[in-house]
Amino acid sequence: MNSTRSAGHFSVTDLAKIGLVAAIYVVLTVLPPLNNLSYGPIQFRLSEILNFLPFYHKRYIWGVTLGCFISNLFSSNVAIVDMIVGTAQTLICLLIGVWLFDRFKKTYFGPFNKAFVYFALFDSIVGMAAIAAELMLVYKSPFLMMWGTVAAGEFVVLIVGALLIDQLGKRIDLTK
Repeated sequence: MNSTRSAGHFSVTDLAKIGLVAAIYVVLTVLPPLNNLSYGPIQFRLSEILNFLPFYHKRYIWGVTLGCFISNLFSSNVAIVDMIVGTAQTLICLLIGVWLFDRFKKTYFGPFNKAFVYFALFDSIVGMAAIAAELMLVYKSPFLMMWGTVAAGEFVVLIVGALLIDQLGKRIDLTK
C-alpha cells in the first residue's frame, strides 16, 4: 500500500505522522526525569508543547490525543480516570484550539500568535479545571489548590510551546 492510499480517511503517511507525534508525546511524558514532572498535583508536562501541532494540520489532534491516552496509562494513582478525563479534556481543548487558530492565525500579540495565547489561556483555565477535579478526588485536596497548580504548570509549558512551535512553523512546513 502506498502513502496515497487511504486507511479510513487517513493516508499511510498521515497514520505514520500521527503515530510519530503520539510516540514523541509519550516519550516526553513518561521517560525519567520528565515523568516526575508529568503527573500529580504539580505538573509541567513538557509534551503539552505538542498541543500546537494540530493548528497546522488537524491529523495531529489524533496524535496528541493518542499520546495523552497512552501516557495516562502510566499515571499511577489516577490511571483509569486520567485515561478517560485527561484524554477527553485533551481532545476537546485541541478541537477548540484548532478553531481558535483558524480564526486568529494571522494576528499577533508581540511575539505570540493570538490563537496560541488564547489557546494557552483557555486550556490552562478551563481545560485544567477538569484535571483539577480529577486530582481533587484522588488526592483529597482542595479544588482551587489543584486547579491553581496544574493551571500554572500548563500555562508555563504552553507559553514556551507557543514560542517554539510558532518559530518551528516558520522554518518547517508543519501543514504537510
